Amino acid sequence: MNTIKQKAAALSTRKILCYLFGIELLLCLCWGIFQVHQYRKTDSAISFTANELPDLASPAFTLSKGVYHFTVNYTATPNAKAGISYLHTRDKVKYLYEADLNSQTTSQTSRIYAPDTASVYFYARLTGDASENDSVQIDSFSLQKSPLTCVRSLCTLLLFLLSADFWGLSLFYYYRSHTRLAGVLWGGLLFLTLLLSIPLFRRGLSNGVDLTFHLMRIEGLYEGLLSGQFPVKIQPGWLNGYGYPVSVFYGDFMLYFPALLRLCGYSIEESFKIFLFFLNLATVLVTYHCLCRLSRNRLAAFTCTVLYCANLYRMMTMYGAPQIGCASAMLFYPLIITGLYLLFSDTKQDSHSSHAWIYLVIGYTGILQTHIISCFLFAFITILWAAFSVKKLFTRQVMLQLGKTILCVLPLNLGFLVPFVHYYTQKSKLNITAPLDLSQIDYASYFAKYQREGWSLESLLSGNEIGYCLAFCILLCLLLFPYLRRHLPYQERLLFLLCITALALSSCYLPYWRLAAVHPVFAYFFKTLQYSERFLSILTCLLAFFLCMLFTYTMRRRKCLLLCASVLCTLSFFQSAAAFNSMENTVSYTDFADFTESTIGNGEYLPLQTDTANMPVTLGYPEDCFSIENWNRSYLSASITLLNHSPEPQPLTVPLLYYQGYQAEDSNTQESFEVLSGENNRVAIVIPAYYSGTLTVHFQKPWFWTLAEIISLVSLLVLVLYCGSRHLARKIHPGISSVQATSNMVE
Repeated sequence: MNTIKQKAAALSTRKILCYLFGIELLLCLCWGIFQVHQYRKTDSAISFTANELPDLASPAFTLSKGVYHFTVNYTATPNAKAGISYLHTRDKVKYLYEADLNSQTTSQTSRIYAPDTASVYFYARLTGDASENDSVQIDSFSLQKSPLTCVRSLCTLLLFLLSADFWGLSLFYYYRSHTRLAGVLWGGLLFLTLLLSIPLFRRGLSNGVDLTFHLMRIEGLYEGLLSGQFPVKIQPGWLNGYGYPVSVFYGDFMLYFPALLRLCGYSIEESFKIFLFFLNLATVLVTYHCLCRLSRNRLAAFTCTVLYCANLYRMMTMYGAPQIGCASAMLFYPLIITGLYLLFSDTKQDSHSSHAWIYLVIGYTGILQTHIISCFLFAFITILWAAFSVKKLFTRQVMLQLGKTILCVLPLNLGFLVPFVHYYTQKSKLNITAPLDLSQIDYASYFAKYQREGWSLESLLSGNEIGYCLAFCILLCLLLFPYLRRHLPYQERLLFLLCITALALSSCYLPYWRLAAVHPVFAYFFKTLQYSERFLSILTCLLAFFLCMLFTYTMRRRKCLLLCASVLCTLSFFQSAAAFNSMENTVSYTDFADFTESTIGNGEYLPLQTDTANMPVTLGYPEDCFSIENWNRSYLSASITLLNHSPEPQPLTVPLLYYQGYQAEDSNTQESFEVLSGENNRVAIVIPAYYSGTLTVHFQKPWFWTLAEIISLVSLLVLVLYCGSRHLARKIHPGISSVQATSNMVE
């Protein structure tokens, strides 16, 4: 009888869900029709000419809500700006949009968003630091309303509904299928995500060291998708349109999400903030799942999820000095630690250790595709873990799991690894691949910065690194370790040993120059890591797992665990709130035109001896040999109509940075021309004697890049189908599954 009631309840629940999704689809359809109707009602274009702009300002006009393409034709020297200003200041906001005018061009287009209907006017001005010789002249400007107005509005509604559905259905499931405490903690994860995302609800961004670099990566993917590339390898917009292979060396599969938001009409700042919010959400959920998976204790898992996700080091990588590669990789750290723990656990006690390879495959693939330096960090930790567990390493079960991991990770990542290795080993060297002569290096001075960047005792305890909450936990565990050693299993003691190792490696006290002098391998390792404090990211994750297992083994009474959880969570929330109050959002970016400074960092992916100060956007050729009738450039391609008067082949350089893969051919006969590296590493085309016609130059991925991408895609589909079939098999033949085991956790 109970079974019949359960089936009837499940059937009614499915009906409710079907009705709910049907209503939401109908709502989206009606909203889309309404937005299209509003778009057609409003004026689609506004323009002014130079005669209508006295004193570089236009008459006031009404701008309706929507996405616009803002185009200015001008002649200007540096220190000139143009924008749209509100006629009446709105909540202390004076400018709807303002951008620097690039003195090297005469036209500039930006995409802006008007949040509501308002009276505005166009203006142009010189900045306060302009000299007497600086000037600006506006020929015309126009605002063209974009159909992205409708797309953006519909996407906003979809994101809201998806978020509401996820949390509403998950809370309903937890309150119905689990204990009351489980439902409360699941709601607490939502609160934690919102708390960690407080800086995202402020206007602007904190101007950290790497902020523009990572924003430009998103913009580069967006422009690469517009140019027809997928996956994007050479990002078009960098270096004044010369192109930059950042996607070849820096995994960016997670950044396709904000790039797609850019395609839907969001500004670069909005796309970045939405991405960070969902990154916080994913990190919270993944960490909680992994900690629950190992400890079978939800309260301990929730507490340590707070300690890891709200840690100051992670907050700084997200907001203070954005290092989005590291912050994205920290999403996958818990998966790797879970996989390693299950891999070397006692299989007789843990019947689910056979799933370790799945965690390892997802974890290692994730860090490889987001932050290559994290791969070096975890390679070191994995080797240490295996060395301390050498007795279990060569057992049949462990070797089988490792074999599955390697056989899955390699094909899954071929699409990234093949281009990486190809460019890394090519004859034309880049800055990142240039050989380093270590024979003449004074190691003490060369690695002085590497050592200085590590934490000191003062910075660690003052909250500049991991914060006083985790620092206090480390100190307390060190004092109690003789007692804990007798009450904790070997794997937990090993976790603490790895924590202390990561802490020591991230400090400024180790003599790194002496290690570098022992063998060149250490020198290259330290040079690649750049800063010793990077080990703090691994320390925070290892410590969260150790504390979770410590609470599980030592605190059997719920009241003791509740008291400890309350204290630690309160301290974490307090120090996070204090850090957020100290952050200042001082910059704002709307579109590509807002990137005025160099965004390439140290230029690791530039060809050797490239002068970034000498990159004109014009063709280079001997004027007595060529007649150029017409030419234009679009992203990573160019079309040129010319005549070569010379009886000898002559070089023609195009404003594109040379990397292997560029091809040139006649647009009519498809005749191929030789392409090589020209002056200042620009793309140079060897034009035959007396050639007359139109040629095109474009970037073409090598065939083995495409083959590697196909293998990666097929491998991903096979892995998804395999995991899906295993999950379906457990549903049909329930048995004792990991999901059921997790549902029976100790509260």
